[in-house]
Amino acid sequence: MSMDRGRIKISYIIELFGLAIIIAVLIFALQSRSASNTHTTNSQQTQDTNSPSIDVISNATSGPADDDQDGLSNSEEASLGTDPKSSDSDNDGLSDYDEVKVYKSDPIKSDTDGDGIIDVVEYRTVTARQTAQSC
Repeated sequence: MSMDRGRIKISYIIELFGLAIIIAVLIFALQSRSASNTHTTNSQQTQDTNSPSIDVISNATSGPADDDQDGLSNSEEASLGTDPKSSDSDNDGLSDYDEVKVYKSDPIKSDTDGDGIIDVVEYRTVTARQTAQSC
């Protein structure tokens, strides 16, 4: 009986060792792939800047920075007093962009009119009423 337990323990140790090897190989492959992608990106950046394909890529990605990708540039957010790293600075359920450009509400106050109902609830309620009335 103790011989069977010994075989089982050895069997588990061998399986764990095999699993560890597989994990190590996967990690190595992922790191190699990442290093390869980094090398490719760096070599593309050092190519001749007169290349039309590089010009097209750089023009497509240029523009004002928008860290939170809400549609307002970081400079617009700075002038509004909103958080350029949060798409919803007041956490009311409406993006800063929607509050400024669509609803004309205050993007740093979750309850722009101070009636105790957050902006997103008010706008959804108004929209629902308008939809019901038009039917």
